[in-house]
Amino acid sequence: MQPLWDVAIEPVIRALAPRSIVEIGALSGGNTRKVLEACGEGAVIHAIDPAPRFDPKTLQDEFGDALVFHQGASLDVLPALPTFEAALIDGDHNWHTVYNELQAIEQKHPSAQDFPVLFLHDVCWPYGRRDLYYDVSRIPEPARQPFKKAGIRLWRSELDEDGGLNSHFDNACAEGGEKNGVLTALEDYVAGSLLDLQVTRIPAYFGLAIVAATERLRAQPHVAKAIEDLMSAGSLYNILERIEAVRCSGMEREHDLALKLKNAEAKLAAYEKDR
Repeated sequence: MQPLWDVAIEPVIRALAPRSIVEIGALSGGNTRKVLEACGEGAVIHAIDPAPRFDPKTLQDEFGDALVFHQGASLDVLPALPTFEAALIDGDHNWHTVYNELQAIEQKHPSAQDFPVLFLHDVCWPYGRRDLYYDVSRIPEPARQPFKKAGIRLWRSELDEDGGLNSHFDNACAEGGEKNGVLTALEDYVAGSLLDLQVTRIPAYFGLAIVAATERLRAQPHVAKAIEDLMSAGSLYNILERIEAVRCSGMEREHDLALKLKNAEAKLAAYEKDR
């Protein structure tokens, strides 16, 4: 989600000017910092992560009471939170978790006027239509897809045991079907919601969906415009430019690793020859 922050998320956040935000999935804390910096004095960010890869105290020392960190699973934490105006959802990428996160958010905000603006990551490949289980023990057995630790290949439903993307994670064995993936969870939730919801999808960097109640957008036309502007040629150009930068950076790392591997192989060959 972080590469999309300033080109797709921050403009809507600034228009909304929320005083309370929830972030599900803090990971290394990079996006948490961006939210804290954008929302300014008086705003409170509730960050949720069962296994953060950073020390939340470092950000709390810097931003004070603006950050409230909850180390736990989102479905355990959400019911106990106060109401909020925006949520960034980038946690466990499976149907069960995402669908129930959305349900919990609506239960806390049953009125369309109060329903927060939601930002959901990973609504495109590879997890839009395929479950990922970071910790399968948190998923009730009936809600699990058949899964195994194997990689994902573009345009292939079945997993690849010899490589592919995220081969070290528990991935659903097949792509698609009922109750499988983040986008499926979002679609199922919207179809069953009592609220009239607008969904805007940006198919870049694994996909971002922005969800807002139509009634809120009518009451806050500046927020509706900020979301609408994301589909303009200028905004889409900025998003495309950002994704190209991410792609090029990835290529740099790939070439660096290839060079290191080549040098290591040369050293090993020289060592074997000397020996």
